[in-house]
Amino acid sequence: MAKGGSKLPVVEVDLRRLAALTAWHRSPEDLLDVLPYAGLDIESVEGYTARLEYSPNRPDFATEWGIAHYLRGLIGVELGPAEIPLSPSGVLVSADPALRGIRPYVAGLVSKGLKLDDDSLKQLIRMQEDLHEGLGRHRRRVAIGLHDLDRITPPIRYMAVGDDYAFVPLGESRSWTVKSILEEHELGRKYGSSFSGTSLYPVLIDSAGNTLSFPPIINGEHTRVHGGTRSLFVDVTGTSLTKVMDALSVLALTLHEMKARIEYISVDYGGLILRTPDLSSRELYVGASRASSLLGLDLKPPDLAKYLGRSRIGVREVLHDGVVALVPRYRFDVMHEVDLVEEIAYGYGYPRLSPEQPREPGIGELSQASLFDEMVRDIATGMGMQEVITTHLTSYNILYRATGRSPEHSIRVLSSKSSEHEYLRDSLIPGLLHVLSTNVHEEYPQRIFEVGVVARSEGTSAGEHRRFAVAVAHAKASFTEVKSIVDAMVRSLLGVQPSYSASGCARPFIDGRCASTSLSGTELGVLGEIAPSALEQFHIQVPVAAAELDVDMLRALCGTGQ
Repeated sequence: MAKGGSKLPVVEVDLRRLAALTAWHRSPEDLLDVLPYAGLDIESVEGYTARLEYSPNRPDFATEWGIAHYLRGLIGVELGPAEIPLSPSGVLVSADPALRGIRPYVAGLVSKGLKLDDDSLKQLIRMQEDLHEGLGRHRRRVAIGLHDLDRITPPIRYMAVGDDYAFVPLGESRSWTVKSILEEHELGRKYGSSFSGTSLYPVLIDSAGNTLSFPPIINGEHTRVHGGTRSLFVDVTGTSLTKVMDALSVLALTLHEMKARIEYISVDYGGLILRTPDLSSRELYVGASRASSLLGLDLKPPDLAKYLGRSRIGVREVLHDGVVALVPRYRFDVMHEVDLVEEIAYGYGYPRLSPEQPREPGIGELSQASLFDEMVRDIATGMGMQEVITTHLTSYNILYRATGRSPEHSIRVLSSKSSEHEYLRDSLIPGLLHVLSTNVHEEYPQRIFEVGVVARSEGTSAGEHRRFAVAVAHAKASFTEVKSIVDAMVRSLLGVQPSYSASGCARPFIDGRCASTSLSGTELGVLGEIAPSALEQFHIQVPVAAAELDVDMLRALCGTGQ
């Protein structure tokens, strides 16, 4: 987990132990010169203890074993992906069809011959939590349970129970019902939202009736793992089978690096038997010309194979123009040819890459569009307004529901990870209203503006347009005030007065207190007083008047774009 307020997850490593795991024959402190070139940022060093930041896309870096596995490739001790042999465990898990609409997927593995102590257990648990927060989306998509295999009597059932089902949760000495865990336990209150709208809950139970886990909330006390545990049963449950298998592959790699023996289990989905973990590789092509172009090198296909091997990526075939790489299951961060080029750069060695002076003469300068934007900003600032910058991606609620606007020209992001960043803005005014809503306790009057890009669907394509928007908020904000701002802006840019029409304006403005503005028959924008219904949605308690003008059109009329 990220510590100390850091935005990235942090792992603490003992440089002496890491050097031993890496087969590093120089001083342990010399590893500090190598770690940044493996994609690890050094946050701090105290004695032999280093705190390293790593990408959430690399959960295999959450332990010293995962880092050492990668470093052995970079220094040439081992090439290509880890070979993880799997043997049968004889453990069967049956999945209850009643969980299909709740938390349908379960997978797992058995690990034997483990030499677990308190420190290595802490590292495993830290990696478990990092997987929960990142890949698992705060346990909603994936949750992991670690159990003492010697305390389990297979086969195991992954079954649905009611909220009156009771067991002893991890760290407790008495039985709790599922209902009491969700309502009273800290973890139940934190992660219980996964079960909104259902009266059935998933649990893992062995044939002796012992409860292993109530995912994604808490494990059972009966199978608690401790420093002396030698055999593990690992379960992974979730709502995405792909992500469940991805998380399990990282655990398999880590346990393999800890010198444990990995055994597969069988999962029965009502007659369909899956063997887990699934450690099969993915094939992905990378071209020599593409890699050479991006890295500024002259690379041949055999070079690609060599440097990918140093990054612990396999190669199935070396072709005349590139290679077919074998991406290990635990490297689910590698999704595109460019990702492989990055791994080639790691394998080649970033210290060997040297910058070159650009061949093109001259220096960069602002475009005419940017210069015009600056002119608009200077005029707005001169009128006593404060500039704000809002995000291009926003929510349906801010753009449409709260403002009462129609989404007919909306552009929505497919598979957005957050409803707060789901739509490309097609107007700047909703964003300004959101800014005002977060500053309701500040002193009035508030006069803000923004110059930025909006996007609108135009048939089968999309168009981007530069806009200027202003919003004034205080007890006497009115159409007249915002009209005077529009007049001043147009006069300052074009030296003429625009005309106004009562047609062409709509929500979020008040009917009869809004207008469209134009010049020589060219539409420039809209202005008016914001409807009380919209102000109520944004919790704004004073009148607001706003305007939005087409900056591209103003620039065209000025002639600065010619």
